[in-house]
Amino acid sequence: QRCIRDRLHALLSLSEPIACGLVKGFFVDDLWNKAIPHRWHDPLEQLPLEQLAILLTDGTPPQTSSVWPLSLLAFVTACHAHRLPGQLMPRGDSESQPARANLQGRCDEERAINTELRCQVKPKKMHEIVRLSDASDRVGRAASCDTAVDVGSGLGYFSRTLAFERAWDTIGIEAVASNVHAAREIDKRVRSKMLHKLAHNWSPGLLRHIIAYVPTTMSSDAFLSLLVQPLMESAIATPERLPSQASSCTGEAYPGRVLDTCFGHKECTVKQRRIALLGLHTCGDLACTLLRIFDSAGDSVGCIVNVGCCYMHITEAGCVAPTAAPRQLSQAEWERNNPCAVMLTTTAPSTESAELVKEDDAYSECVCCESYPNGNVLPPSSPCFTARSPATECHVVQDTEVALGFPMSKYVRSRGIRLGYHIREMACHSSSSYAARLRETTQCGEAGERALQLHARRAVLEILLQRRAGYDQLKRAKCGTIKGAANLSFEEYCDKCFEKVGLPLLSQTERSEAVRELAPLLARWRQVVVYFVLRQMLAPLWEALILLDRLVYLGERGHHAALFPIFDPMLSPRNFALVGARPSAETTADRFAEALPSEALVVLQ
Repeated sequence: QRCIRDRLHALLSLSEPIACGLVKGFFVDDLWNKAIPHRWHDPLEQLPLEQLAILLTDGTPPQTSSVWPLSLLAFVTACHAHRLPGQLMPRGDSESQPARANLQGRCDEERAINTELRCQVKPKKMHEIVRLSDASDRVGRAASCDTAVDVGSGLGYFSRTLAFERAWDTIGIEAVASNVHAAREIDKRVRSKMLHKLAHNWSPGLLRHIIAYVPTTMSSDAFLSLLVQPLMESAIATPERLPSQASSCTGEAYPGRVLDTCFGHKECTVKQRRIALLGLHTCGDLACTLLRIFDSAGDSVGCIVNVGCCYMHITEAGCVAPTAAPRQLSQAEWERNNPCAVMLTTTAPSTESAELVKEDDAYSECVCCESYPNGNVLPPSSPCFTARSPATECHVVQDTEVALGFPMSKYVRSRGIRLGYHIREMACHSSSSYAARLRETTQCGEAGERALQLHARRAVLEILLQRRAGYDQLKRAKCGTIKGAANLSFEEYCDKCFEKVGLPLLSQTERSEAVRELAPLLARWRQVVVYFVLRQMLAPLWEALILLDRLVYLGERGHHAALFPIFDPMLSPRNFALVGARPSAETTADRFAEALPSEALVVLQ
């Protein structure tokens, strides 16, 4: 893995001029001449859009009459050679067959899940739930875990599948109170219907949802204390679980399940738990925080299965997000929105050093402590968890590491590798989706080309913004999505964008002059497409660099670790699962490896 990282870094360093430019600055910064070698211009401009799509996904140089420069051939070959297996295209083995939507818009693999659990779940989400629940089940059992904790659980679809379909005792942690309340209502409805249909043939796991906020500074002890009360409550024979034996210390919670413990009675103790820490598309720093919690939690957390996303929102030393980027929700704001919540840590994440998060997704990376009826949170020394021995090494996060989502491993830090906000944003781009757009454009003709011209329009708009007073504040202004932009004239498009950034509209004279002057630039939209394709070829490599850093981190900390494609990238572009397991007498290297697909990159201790 370290050798792969070194080769990746060398390639990406050579490609820095292409990677560091922004499509919006294509004309302002003259990227066609400054970022792309002149010898590449003619071969790339002559390629049809369909050939560009093939170049992006397959890396096969087209059969053309012109001779390509060796440097261009080397660039294309190296980009594809250093991608992770399965990063853009599904693997060919039986374990990773693509899950295309059928004629009804659903995924065929949904049939593996009970119909009640599929209700109101979109095909993409269902695909992710089916795949991740299967992997989590295999890895969790290989690590001898008995409780699943889904961080960032949202409406609880993944947690519900683990509990009701896979029979895992599950806790879902979510920051948005309304999501938690809705998840509990869905639980009641689904449980009632499944119990009615399956009766004694159904033996589900216990399921709890809590409201929670996990800052980057949260310790493993503070995190574990979130789980104590839900786990102890799970040992009670409540009316919801057992109407006829609500006050009994023992009895059947569901057909086939026996309660051997009970909270609230002195003679009862809660059994020791071993947790599988799970996360489906954990945003930004949350994925890194969960990796650190897993590392420092000791035997209480046996494994972690995580699919990360939103790499532009992770914090990186010395990198500040652009002022136009969305702002991260602060701890104080979260507390104002959740007045009943009790924070477990007194150290808040630094709002100055923290990377910024999309406003729409601000809560998706957050987790807190629910205010229980007694207003207290039980300490992590509860018998729910196995105490760490003094000899157990605990990774204490130092002040210089607290906010860092990249780099995580000592090895990458020692290499002095830095990415920056825009590079990490590029790592989130879907090369497969853009290649599909290029192919569709060939079929749609002029209508498809108008959609591809939007990047060129935005690049030309930057010239108009540059001429306005206060361009330092307007530079790289985010105009957002313009509804129906492909069907607007350039003048109408400019008006919509100026409204978005709060600028007065161009006068009729200015509009006429702008159209006449900038029309030649708009005609160069194919050059903008070529530049974007080159950047998209690098995007999977930036993602690979981030993922391998996390894999190396787990290996450095002494854990079994693996990285493998789990989703069809056409349905879910962030399709890699990072898995870690704590070595023990039960969790041997062989047992861990048996739970993984054949294409996994594995680090064994």
